Amino acid sequence: AEHQRDLAQRQRAEAEAEAARAENVRGFFTRLFYDERSIRSSQDIGEDRSMVLSMLDAGIRKLDTQLTDYPTDQATVRLAMASFYATAGDLEASRIQLETAVETLQQTTDPEERRLLMLRAGYGYQKIDNHSEALRLYLELLPDQRAASGDENERTIRLLKFMGDAHAALNHHGESIVHYDAALKGAQRLHGPESEQTRLLRRQIEEARTRAPRPGP
Repeated sequence: AEHQRDLAQRQRAEAEAEAARAENVRGFFTRLFYDERSIRSSQDIGEDRSMVLSMLDAGIRKLDTQLTDYPTDQATVRLAMASFYATAGDLEASRIQLETAVETLQQTTDPEERRLLMLRAGYGYQKIDNHSEALRLYLELLPDQRAASGDENERTIRLLKFMGDAHAALNHHGESIVHYDAALKGAQRLHGPESEQTRLLRRQIEEARTRAPRPGP
């Protein structure tokens, strides 16, 4: 009973911290987009890409002086900025924000948050086709993630799948099969053999096998 009570208290504290972080991040973006839109003339609004990039640049300038006492929140915002930059086509700006976010995460004292945001950073690098850097982060993250949660865990399965995706993009088909297979085993135990996730992983394994070079005579 005492263990259950401690677990409930810890989960409640984590939920409260997550809610406070979400509000902090949401407040930053609300202020950013409200302030930037309010000073733009009507003829600028039609220039969507230019407007978005200008707003993001303004956000980065603000971010450099705000949230400095909240490294997890700052890293969360930078990862969101990186995704926005990638969508707008500025891959170099996206890379810079990813790099800065990863550096900022070294300051966080919450290992669970660090694991989550490192996974997001790796996916961000994949989004800009920097699969080598994504793999570097994933390889650093994997032992810690497995030690904390094991293989029958949604985040571990996602990490292994992302590693398979990154290896496949680099034509490392043997390595991609290894990681897809590890993800598949975890997904089968967690969700069952016929879940949508397990079917997807089986397809990815078969695709990787068809692309893998055939052994010579």
